[in-house]
Amino acid sequence: MGAALVAFCLLADLGAQPSVASESGAPEMPGQPGFVPGILALQASATSESRAGVAPLVAGYNPQSFVAELLIPRLALELRNPALVFAAWYSPRIFWEYPNPSSLSGQAPLAGQTLAPSPASEPLILHTFGLVLEARPSRSVRVTAAAGGSIGEPDYTTLPQVLGTGQATLPSVVELAAVSGQGGVVDTLTQRWQLSLAGQASHWQWLDIPPGLSASGTITSQTSASGEPAAAFRLTTRDSLGLGTAVGWVSYSTGNGVFIVTPAATWKRRLDRGTDLNLRLGLTYAHLLGSTPPGAVPVLGVSERQAVSPIGSAELIVHFARLDQIMFLGRAFAGVDFYLDPVLGTGLPRGSATAELIAVAVPSWTVSLRGDFATALENPPVPAGETPPDETVFSVTLAVRRRVTENFYAELGGKWANRGPTLDTPDFRFDQLQLWAYLSLIGTTRPIPRPALPRE
Repeated sequence: MGAALVAFCLLADLGAQPSVASESGAPEMPGQPGFVPGILALQASATSESRAGVAPLVAGYNPQSFVAELLIPRLALELRNPALVFAAWYSPRIFWEYPNPSSLSGQAPLAGQTLAPSPASEPLILHTFGLVLEARPSRSVRVTAAAGGSIGEPDYTTLPQVLGTGQATLPSVVELAAVSGQGGVVDTLTQRWQLSLAGQASHWQWLDIPPGLSASGTITSQTSASGEPAAAFRLTTRDSLGLGTAVGWVSYSTGNGVFIVTPAATWKRRLDRGTDLNLRLGLTYAHLLGSTPPGAVPVLGVSERQAVSPIGSAELIVHFARLDQIMFLGRAFAGVDFYLDPVLGTGLPRGSATAELIAVAVPSWTVSLRGDFATALENPPVPAGETPPDETVFSVTLAVRRRVTENFYAELGGKWANRGPTLDTPDFRFDQLQLWAYLSLIGTTRPIPRPALPRE
């Protein structure tokens, strides 16, 4: 489900989670002091969240004021021993919102249209589940696997978590199913050489498809799979080089698809004790599979059956910096990739950037601030007379968390986000404003460890 943030992982070990609880399901709790290795443990938690602000209730409609209440119970099983870590969880996400959007799936709004209040009062329910596995068959081999999914009715603010935080165009869907999984094997041959094999797959499906929508060429599902063999060589105590080639396939509900190959080189350098720099450079070759059906948008452009696009990224990770009783963790990322849109069914080069700062004040406070931005670097093919789709998205999230007791904590925060077409579109403007605040109360049966500063 995407590359893990090293700083996030470090913070999770301290018992804090630097993210909006409602966007990631019920919060996952770290290991408990005194947990008996090799014993299957049961954990239960619940999140109650109240929020209010402005957002579209269904994709494409005008933003409008709303109030909402969110309840997320969660049940998890966990097994840990020296050679195996396994965890599985299930969590229904129960979302009450006024106005209620549940009757508008697939309805294309007119320009400037606002959703009329609905007499319906039933909640939106999204069932989420997942599992994580890490095993060490030998001292040099590590096997990892993770899978997760959701089925049901996501609200507008949850769709980016299902389809990807960089996804600009969102479908006017009320009911969907999505599942993804990834796994890998890493073999450390020597102190300098390491071989790895990674794979991932995902699928999303629009469930409440209105009659006639599929025939219009609208994308209602996407399936993807890829694998990447790679090798890494440690040049010095601070530097390592890597080479890998990802080979993948993407298929859309319209019947066409894309075959992709992405060779890339990486360079990782430890700048100092707490700072890492990661660089990546390569290219993506994409080849169209099948033909574009009538009414569908060409995946690689009009009359194009193949595309070649350079890719690259730079990432800076600051593990920690101490200031009295406060620990700071940060990450900055910028990159260009070739993005196969799961909603529009187009393949375009995309630029993206992320900045995140987390502060942990011992013993009970955590503050996180994160900003994300993504935009297509080329204009997608647009049928004559139609409005250009959203290809640019930004978001800023703030969360302040307080550990109240060993089994209870509270979080206050907010989100500012918006969407619009490519930046060079005539009369460009953002038109899907989100601006809302929330208060979450989280309880768990497993004690939450107190944050502690690392030893010098």
